[in-house]
Amino acid sequence: MATLRRARASGARARSGPPLMCLFLVALHLGDLPRAGRLLGMLGRHLDVLRPALPPAVAVVFDRAEGTYHAATGEAGAHEVAWGGHLSHDEAIDAALELARELDRTARQHQERSAGSSNGAESRSDGAPPGDRPSADDRPGTGDAPRTDDELTARERQVLEELVSGATNREISAHLGISPKTVMHHTSSIYRKLSVRGRAEAVAHHLRHAQDGRDAQTGRAISRSR
Repeated sequence: MATLRRARASGARARSGPPLMCLFLVALHLGDLPRAGRLLGMLGRHLDVLRPALPPAVAVVFDRAEGTYHAATGEAGAHEVAWGGHLSHDEAIDAALELARELDRTARQHQERSAGSSNGAESRSDGAPPGDRPSADDRPGTGDAPRTDDELTARERQVLEELVSGATNREISAHLGISPKTVMHHTSSIYRKLSVRGRAEAVAHHLRHAQDGRDAQTGRAISRSR
């Protein structure tokens, strides 16, 4: 946020490109697709200059993230991107600062929930009689804490990667050599195991839990490239 404030105060608006890219990736990491779309729209005016200067590894991560966003959001996502793209330079910086504050609050809430879930699990393990602990079968899928991709089978991971790429069920069927009915079976199993309610949430879950290392690497590389 400090870089954005300096860019706003000094009038050096081109410097807002790298922090906007970082914020876009953070929003995707948190699964906040509406804010990610607005930031992507704000970033659009900088890409002609910024993208050629990116290290190759960073460019690959950004392209993948941008493609994943569009695949997960479709027409609704295009509206968010257009909203960000219509802002002037100064309006975009002001909006980005507000979004950065909201994303910071979201990140803190995620951390608090994760810490609370961890503490609750420890308390049940230490103090609750075995008969009082809820079993996995007793917990409804939509109420569980998000789970990791490690619970998926090898085939389910393949299907999830296809979902992330934006492939339709028919395309997944053709790519993997399985029937459309089997694709539906796998996607239902993926949603249940990850405690999500559909394709968009599954994609957001994958971004949150599978791209931690990539996002950290991207942030460091962008900082070095400034």
